[in-house]
Amino acid sequence: MKKGTVISIVLLLMVISLAVAVLISCADGIPAYAVHFDYQNGNTAVQETELRNSMLIEPITPSLEGYSFGGWYTNSYFTPESRWDFSSDTVCSDLTLYAKWEFTGLSDALEESSFLVGSIGPAGGHVFYDKGSYSNGWRFLEAAPKKYEFRKVWGGYGIQVQTGIEIGAGKSNTEEIVTTFGHAEPYDMKTDYAAKVCADLVVLKDGVLYSDWFLPSKDELNQMYENLKEHNIGDFSGDWHWSSSQFTMGFPNDRVKYAWFHLFGNGTRGFGGRYKDYWVRPVRAF
Repeated sequence: MKKGTVISIVLLLMVISLAVAVLISCADGIPAYAVHFDYQNGNTAVQETELRNSMLIEPITPSLEGYSFGGWYTNSYFTPESRWDFSSDTVCSDLTLYAKWEFTGLSDALEESSFLVGSIGPAGGHVFYDKGSYSNGWRFLEAAPKKYEFRKVWGGYGIQVQTGIEIGAGKSNTEEIVTTFGHAEPYDMKTDYAAKVCADLVVLKDGVLYSDWFLPSKDELNQMYENLKEHNIGDFSGDWHWSSSQFTMGFPNDRVKYAWFHLFGNGTRGFGGRYKDYWVRPVRAF
């Protein structure tokens, strides 16, 4: 037998022996991979050592005041396919699992918690209104960060929508608009009309998903202008901004064509045709 052939056989046997040793190690339950549980709530990540190809023991469900726990994920973007299934998924490498949190609102115990108007809110935007006490699930209004400002049509030119103008009406206005228009607003059939884009917005901040955005009402929009834009907070465009409040002139042929808007350059309030695209800054209540 040639010398080269012998060497090849020896190397092959060494590889096979090593593979068998690895398999035996796994079968014998020798620790191999480290798993970190990142609670994303300021706590130090918990580290556990797990066996190769073994299933994890699910930790006790964590809790965080004002948030609901949404499971463990292999990435911090919480894509559906990255959710960890403790009943079937196995550890195949070093791993970090991230806790997903969704904001549910401040509890009665946190009623006295205060965010100053103009300060940064939970979702990374600026707080622009404080009604003074916690009721009906909220106390503060927060404008989304600058990068979520966009230009869109109000939509549904000629379609009646029941909306209000007062502070606190923006959320229900947005729900009513989206319910009435559906997937596409019924004028130009645009699927990205202002209220829908706000309702569909999801913001990830410090491991928490905020998906409760809406188009502000006329009076909410005014508070945003007076408490943020006039103080050079929030980096707003100086152009027209849509509210979620339909404008009613009192004439049957005109009452469903317009919506209230606000010129952030000088504070002028007016109304415009709902087929036009103007700036929109989503807001949320908490």
